[in-house]
Amino acid sequence: MVAIAERFLDGRLSYGDADQAANVWWALMCRPGHHQTQPIPTLAHAIFDAFDQGEYTHGDHLDPVEQYTIPLLRSALDEPITRGGD
Repeated sequence: MVAIAERFLDGRLSYGDADQAANVWWALMCRPGHHQTQPIPTLAHAIFDAFDQGEYTHGDHLDPVEQYTIPLLRSALDEPITRGGD
């Protein structure tokens, strides 16, 4: 999940491609019948949430990717969180 965020932020992935990859990753982690032995890491959840915020307008007439996704991703990646397994 970290690689998806980093590749989007440095321009190697478009928002659409990165959002789709994040959604697929999330769906695999949360699929029915998949028994999770550990909770989804906080960083992975923050990255998924950031991409989710870019999927719709927030009623403020601003670009949701620029206004929400990018700042949320930068914040998530800057925080000193153990990234094991993301």
